[in-house]
Amino acid sequence: RPRLRALAAGPLPSLLAAATSGGEDDRARDVRRAAATALAYSLCLQDVAASDEILAPLAVNAAVASAVDAPPEEPLDDMRVPSWAGPALGLLVGLDSPDSVGKCVDALSVAKGVDIKAVLALGARAHDMRAGMIGDAAAEREGSRRCKSKLRALADADWLARRLGATLVDPGRFVADESGYRARSIVALAALTPTTELPATAIRLRAFELAELYGADRVAVAVAHAGGLLASGAVADLEAARSELVHGAFAEAPDRAIAGLRSDVWPALPTDDGKNEYAAYFNLLRATHEVLAKENVEENERERHSVAAARASAAANASVALCDAAQGCGLSLAALMGPDGGAPSGGRVEATRAVGNSVVKTAHSSIPVVFPSDAVAALAAAVAVLPDPAPGFDSDAVWLSAVCAVLSLSVPGSARAQPHERWTAAETALPTLPPDDIAEVVRWCALGGGHPLGWTDAQGGGGGGFASEASLPLRIRALAAGVEALERAEVSHAELTAFRRSLARLHVVAVVRDAMPSLVADSLRMLDDDAFILAAVAERWVAAGEPL
Repeated sequence: RPRLRALAAGPLPSLLAAATSGGEDDRARDVRRAAATALAYSLCLQDVAASDEILAPLAVNAAVASAVDAPPEEPLDDMRVPSWAGPALGLLVGLDSPDSVGKCVDALSVAKGVDIKAVLALGARAHDMRAGMIGDAAAEREGSRRCKSKLRALADADWLARRLGATLVDPGRFVADESGYRARSIVALAALTPTTELPATAIRLRAFELAELYGADRVAVAVAHAGGLLASGAVADLEAARSELVHGAFAEAPDRAIAGLRSDVWPALPTDDGKNEYAAYFNLLRATHEVLAKENVEENERERHSVAAARASAAANASVALCDAAQGCGLSLAALMGPDGGAPSGGRVEATRAVGNSVVKTAHSSIPVVFPSDAVAALAAAVAVLPDPAPGFDSDAVWLSAVCAVLSLSVPGSARAQPHERWTAAETALPTLPPDDIAEVVRWCALGGGHPLGWTDAQGGGGGGFASEASLPLRIRALAAGVEALERAEVSHAELTAFRRSLARLHVVAVVRDAMPSLVADSLRMLDDDAFILAAVAERWVAAGEPL
């Protein structure tokens, strides 16, 4: 082939260089087109088929040039090849290897000025046309599948970005799917708050559809959807979807579903009130345990899940009863129950404090402060139906919580009532307490003991407590009320004698204070010991320079 050798030794290198040269201006594109035409014509004259190394760059350059020069078109659908892609399509079909087509598509995907959707549609069409020709049909079908899959992913990413926001969904990362990006985007969709434009049924249908398409975890999607509905208050939507979530997704891995409800959905529930949300949560938990109770082969496991289902059902009923009793005063159900319906992690201290925070709003809603006996009685009755309360948290603890709340807590934004006003309100409930609780309250209010429930962060909660706020006559009044209440108890209390002695001492302190008004506070505190000897204390006063 002397003429082919002459072509290779002569103009071929310069034609090839010109056909694959850079530059994005009109002149550079014209040069590439002219060189490609001359190159193809020269090779055909020599009866030589151009290799992929020559035609592939020509296909890329032709596509870029055509896309840049083409007038704007209407938005393309997923599979439509744009009108400007004809020459590039012809070159791609003429390539020898399906891998070369794939490389051209990859190069065009990052080319400036070329729509990625158009590139993928072009690649899919080229592979489809080549699959009917002599060659590796399986490789062509796989190439087409990859292009169409990316096209579908792009369309889905655009849809998600419009619903979730471009800051939450990046189409490029969604297509690449690095580190499970697609699954996280689908879970974010499932947790979306329903709207009139995108109701809960549409969110759920689309989320499960995408999960099926991209292999996302259906259990995680269902858990996220339940959490999103509860967090947004869409309780009716969750109740309507319960069977579908449980039997259509949770049933695939009930143990993981239960773990997800407890770890992800429970923290999203309202911090105050939320009876419907809590009841819906526990009903969903119950239904999932019931699935495990039916499907487990081992009798012990069936029994365990049956018990758990019953506990969740009781917790759902208790949620409604507690919130109804609290009358919208901000009762934190999460402080009274754990995520499985059992005892809360905060124990008795947090449970009683939650009750106290609710009760104080009712007590301080009137002037002067009034002890809300009816509301406290309703709360005590509701607490009695808790399936597994915190140790030491029962109906008696509710009454004690209410007394302590009236005495030591305040309503944010409201003026704090005076100590004598608070005691007047709380004193009416003192006879309802068990003797041990009466003793705790008296010790705290009159003698400076610790808080009966351990509320160290409450006003008057630690150290001297209520006694540090109360005047001496009020402390005497509180101690006298406690002694009277303990004297009416059916069984004599072990501390009654000590309280009587303390009451007598406080009377002496009051007499001394009234007779010697010049005594400083430190000197008066020398009488705080129940076993003081007045003569010895007087000697200390003289030594301290008190004017006796």
